[in-house]
Amino acid sequence: MIRKNASRYRIKENQVAFTGFSNGGLTGEECIRYYSGNQKVTDHFPGYVPDELDEYRGAPDAFLCVYGPRWEGREIDYTKVVYPPVLFAVGMEDKALDNLHWVYRDLLSHGIRAEVHTFTGVPHGQAGVSVFGNYDYPNFELWLPLADAFMQRIYQNNRR
Repeated sequence: MIRKNASRYRIKENQVAFTGFSNGGLTGEECIRYYSGNQKVTDHFPGYVPDELDEYRGAPDAFLCVYGPRWEGREIDYTKVVYPPVLFAVGMEDKALDNLHWVYRDLLSHGIRAEVHTFTGVPHGQAGVSVFGNYDYPNFELWLPLADAFMQRIYQNNRR
C-alpha cells in the first residue's frame, strides 16, 4: 500500500522503510523472509488470490529494528531474500541484546549492511515512552536522529 501510494505520501517508491519495535522487529524480518526477492504471497499461501498490490515489492528498502532482533539460531535462507540494510537500536539492559550478538554476526557473514546502536542503562520497550511523559531514559531518544541519518545514507543510493 505504501509503494502504490508513494507519491501521495511524498516519498519515492524505492525509499520505503519498515520500523519494528520489539515483536514488530520480528514482523519486519518476516516481511523480508517471505515477501522479498522473487517470492510471491501465493508461494506461502496457495489459496491467496493476487490483487493489484501484489505488483509491488513487499519488503522494505531499509529496516529499523528497535529492540526486536530475531531469536538466536533462527535461520534465514539468504538465497531467497533481498535483505535491506538494517539499523538496530537496543538498550544495554535489554535481554534482546543476547539475540542481537548472534543476528549481527549472521547478517555480516551474508554481506548485509548492519548498524548497531546500544544505549547504556536502558531496558526493553523504551522507545517513544517520552510521549507519555516518561523521561527515565532520555539517551534512548537518540535512536531517532541516528535512524534518520541511516535512512538518508541508504536512500542516497536509491535515488531516481
